Amino acid sequence: TMGLARVDKVIGILKSIKPDSILDIGSGRGTFLWPLLDIFPYMNVTCIDIDEIRVSDINLINKSGISNLKAQKMDVMNMDFPDSSYDIVTALEVLEHVEKPEKALSEILRVARDFIIVSVPSKPDDNPGHIHLFDEGKLTAMILNLNVKKVNFC
Repeated sequence: TMGLARVDKVIGILKSIKPDSILDIGSGRGTFLWPLLDIFPYMNVTCIDIDEIRVSDINLINKSGISNLKAQKMDVMNMDFPDSSYDIVTALEVLEHVEKPEKALSEILRVARDFIIVSVPSKPDDNPGHIHLFDEGKLTAMILNLNVKKVNFC
């Protein structure tokens, strides 16, 4: 998974921010997670996914000695975390899969202390799991509707 443009871009952003904690939503097979931990081996990383197998796999890594990594089975639409729990919340290639992306964004913003980083596909594809398609305007409007002060695209 090393070298994916979207992963490299997010890692570059994180290098400039230097957060202490991240919540990664929809970690899946770790496309973003493993490069993140390679660059930031001591960062506190919490992952959530709706797939029990993915969560179990990540928690096996925790039991193998990476104590700053933990995973929980959880839905982005109803996260069981206090407000402002994480410096940064990432949701990479997630919103296109959820039925109510506005609700998911509201939850993401609620648990983020400083920043959120979101990526979505912007072109139609043949992935049957993609139930939404976003362009910059649609995503910006959704985020600004949730009283966000500033939105950047890169």
